[in-house]
Amino acid sequence: MGTASTYDLIARGYRRRLWPLVMNFLSTLNKDSVILDLGCGKGDACLYWLENGGRVCAGLDASTGMLKEALRTLKEVPSPHLLIAGDVEALPLRDESADSALLVSVLHHLTPKEARINALKELRRVLRDNGVALVSVWARYQPRIIIKVLRSLLKGYRGDSVWDILICSGLGCRHYHFYSLKELISNAKEAGLRVIDSGVYEAPGKGASRKNYFIIVRKAKPTR
Repeated sequence: MGTASTYDLIARGYRRRLWPLVMNFLSTLNKDSVILDLGCGKGDACLYWLENGGRVCAGLDASTGMLKEALRTLKEVPSPHLLIAGDVEALPLRDESADSALLVSVLHHLTPKEARINALKELRRVLRDNGVALVSVWARYQPRIIIKVLRSLLKGYRGDSVWDILICSGLGCRHYHFYSLKELISNAKEAGLRVIDSGVYEAPGKGASRKNYFIIVRKAKPTR
């Protein structure tokens, strides 16, 4: 069962709250900006943006279950919004169609590396010149994955593939690539994005996967 199918199963009970990291990023943007949330889940980021004076928001997700929940989240919001079923590696959107974007807790689900680079290139493609985006991923070196990494090493895995981990529960399995911050910055640059800020974010609540790395990237205007 793939990651999107697993999210279909857990969508109704999914309870992760919108992170202050995301709210702080959105608060820096012009309210007239067109916001694109890639991997929108239940639509909480769009809801926050629109309820706090934002003009328009579009959410995209590969999980139809999550999109159904997003419809419920946004059903009472009169502001313009759009929900799209799609793949972050091949966005069904025009070039330069968004002022800003979110790619939060999505990139680390993609394997191999080429898939992650493709997603970042697509992010760059749909951003307008000088558009900005927040990207976050689960951080490497967390206790819950050490044993899994050691098993990968024993199997002979090397390089990035050591950090490609399949985590399963009773509801299904999800793929994760556990990033270093240096690798995340390098991937963004390889995709043609300029990194203007980066850091570590400790997600609120309990759990072994609270530590995240984030970058804020900009699509620079082409040089003439």
